[in-house]
Amino acid sequence: MPAARPINRRAKVRQRTDAATLGLDRPRTLESCAMAAGDEGEKTFNGDLAFGNSFAGERRLLPREALIAHITTLLQSCEGCEKVAVIGITALDAPDEAGCNWSSTLVLDPAGVAAEVYTLAYAGIIGMARERWNLQ
Repeated sequence: MPAARPINRRAKVRQRTDAATLGLDRPRTLESCAMAAGDEGEKTFNGDLAFGNSFAGERRLLPREALIAHITTLLQSCEGCEKVAVIGITALDAPDEAGCNWSSTLVLDPAGVAAEVYTLAYAGIIGMARERWNLQ
């Protein structure tokens, strides 16, 4: 009987950890990505409070590579976008009015995925990502 090959568990554990850190227990459907995008534009403001999908914490500072990896993980969690990857982020000269210091326009490698599919996923996650993370 041939010797069993060692199993590379490190990559699988890291992938699960990243997904768990981002709150992605299962792949998101395009509908859930689209709903998140729709909610982003419909926040209700009442004085200093925002209701809806807003994130009430400070942005985490991430190196460029880590920010790219986090957003790629979010995109790939959406149905049909498992191969889409972020390959570029543009830093802003100064933070915008919301306090984010990177552009919402990303450079993507669609890996053959139709634009109709990955744009829904992108629209669903970009607002949340810009609320939570800033470039170091």
